[in-house]
Amino acid sequence: SYLATNHIHYGSPESIEFTNIYFMLMNYWTLVESNQIARERHETFVGFEKSKYADGTYFDKYTTGDFVPQSEKVKAL
Repeated sequence: SYLATNHIHYGSPESIEFTNIYFMLMNYWTLVESNQIARERHETFVGFEKSKYADGTYFDKYTTGDFVPQSEKVKAL
């Protein structure tokens, strides 16, 4: 409904750009909160030591790309 409210057609380049950035940010903030919980509890999830989170490779896709909105419509949102 957010896309429709802002007159962005489903499947358009603007909708894909917005959705990609939205979910990337949602993922970022869930990781921040998960990290905070782990710090508070002084524990990690089972198998963390062998995960891509532990060795840092999970974040490669976020550190090698440019996630700045390109279209003026998405920038405004």
